[in-house]
Amino acid sequence: MTDFLIGDFRLLRPVLLDLCNTLEPALRSRTRRSNPVPPHVQVLSALGFLTIGAFQRELGDRVGISQPSISRSLQRVVNGIVQLVPDYICFPYGEQEEIPVKRAFYAIAGLPNTIGAIDYTHVHIKAPSPNPFPYLNGKRYHSINVQIICDAQYHLLNVVSHIPGGDRGYALAPWLMTPLTNPQKEQEVAYNERHARTRSTVERSIGLLKGRWMCLDAAGGKIGT
Repeated sequence: MTDFLIGDFRLLRPVLLDLCNTLEPALRSRTRRSNPVPPHVQVLSALGFLTIGAFQRELGDRVGISQPSISRSLQRVVNGIVQLVPDYICFPYGEQEEIPVKRAFYAIAGLPNTIGAIDYTHVHIKAPSPNPFPYLNGKRYHSINVQIICDAQYHLLNVVSHIPGGDRGYALAPWLMTPLTNPQKEQEVAYNERHARTRSTVERSIGLLKGRWMCLDAAGGKIGT
């Protein structure tokens, strides 16, 4: 059963039950039809789409509901999950919150006072109408440029997901450490190596995120806007 739930919905049974129970009031209150789709079916169908990025009609056939119902459920469930984000994704702003994060990052490569690793990733989308050009990235496909910050255990600390698909880099700042472009001295080479090892956590976080939720990866198709 556990393998089935992880494979199809990417969540363990207690988490699924908690999510269904949490979202149930909102999902029930928005339904005014004579034969409403049960809240748990809405949640599972939405998670099924997010997991494999399949066509909604195909997913509807699997769970026995229509494509329009899948579309409505997906929007409701995603909106409900978004409302829960502040409870689970939170940057460590307080000193006491920062201490264990800094210790974990320091254990990777000895880089001190690090409270997050930052990077961005492109999420494929269908060309939006009527103005698709801002979403065309340097690789010539339409995308949302999603910025992610994580800790040393690959937990998400901050996500910004409304930036059109242009490519950009990060500049050195008092609060942001970047690699040296042309290291010469032994200390500079050592710094770059430590920086790369520390920063690799966010690259792994992005890989884990897209591997779990295929709708974010090119292999899962393109998300409609």
